[in-house]
Amino acid sequence: MSRALVIGFEARRLLLVGRLRLLAALKRSTLDVRIERGARIEGRVLLRVHPRISSVVHIGRGARLGDGVRLVLDGGSLVVGRGALLRTGVVLHVRGRLTFEDETLLSYYSVVHCDEEVHIERWAGLGEHTTITDSRHVRPPAGEWWYRHVATAPVRIGARTWGGAKVTITSGVTVGADAVIAANAVVTGDVAPATVVAGTPAKPIGPSPLVGR
Repeated sequence: MSRALVIGFEARRLLLVGRLRLLAALKRSTLDVRIERGARIEGRVLLRVHPRISSVVHIGRGARLGDGVRLVLDGGSLVVGRGALLRTGVVLHVRGRLTFEDETLLSYYSVVHCDEEVHIERWAGLGEHTTITDSRHVRPPAGEWWYRHVATAPVRIGARTWGGAKVTITSGVTVGADAVIAANAVVTGDVAPATVVAGTPAKPIGPSPLVGR
């Protein structure tokens, strides 16, 4: 990598730290920001910090944030491990604990809505336009708006999982290690390790080709 590129990434890293701290101060929020030297900020990161909240943002060395990544911080913590890759247009809405372990990938224009906990284990990769949410709206009492009534349950995506494009993973789901989720699948229940699932709702269709590689 050229010296000019290194200097550019470092300048954008420092700028992102400064913008986060400034927004937190303006919103009277508390923000613990640590973006390690060597993280690659590849364009403009769009930010929204909610007022009077306490949040954590830790981004590891070698992690890459593509142009147009949007961070919406409403409390909780965002941890992006070393070498993790968030591609262009990814949206992260963080109110709970959102963790990308080292060397994970979330591809173009994907969305994660984390109210309680979403944890993506090492070497997992998810294709473009993926949606992951750990919450759902529930029927409200009579005369009340459904928008204000939410139930949450943690989501965990196991190590080395592959997800195709336009996958949806709903609240309370655990995906086992080495699983494969076919494109366009809607995952509403747990996925066993080393299993291929497909369909709406997703069902097992065979063993994972990832095992034994």
